[in-house]
Amino acid sequence: MRRCLPFKYFGCGGNENNFSERHECVQRCTPMDHLFCPANTPPMKNVYGSTDCGQNSGDVKCANIKSFCHMGPNGAGMCCSLEAQKKVNQDRDPFCPNGKKKYSVFRGQKDRIVIGKSCDHQFCPDEYDCQKGNFYAYCCAK
Repeated sequence: MRRCLPFKYFGCGGNENNFSERHECVQRCTPMDHLFCPANTPPMKNVYGSTDCGQNSGDVKCANIKSFCHMGPNGAGMCCSLEAQKKVNQDRDPFCPNGKKKYSVFRGQKDRIVIGKSCDHQFCPDEYDCQKGNFYAYCCAK
């Protein structure tokens, strides 16, 4: 998955998957040239049957109208599902039932919603309940 997401640790002794700050995890675990589709969904085909693409006029285009060219950090792109991107966007700004507060942390001059891979990882604080999203989980006040 190559994502930095919170989880509750139940073991002892620990291992190298332990970071006090998110940026430490990103720096260690996410390669700069790693290109993947939203939520690590499978890539879609371009007009030639491959998965690479670009956004300039002469670049290869994605074949399906339900796909888009997801650009990576080094100018390379990959055809990905628009539906998967929509679902990831919903997970990044989730809806809590009855207008309850979403769990967030203050980072970089703004509140950021905390998402996890799964409710099984028990990453929500005690005063929050875990909610399953499309691909990720999030926390809502009890």
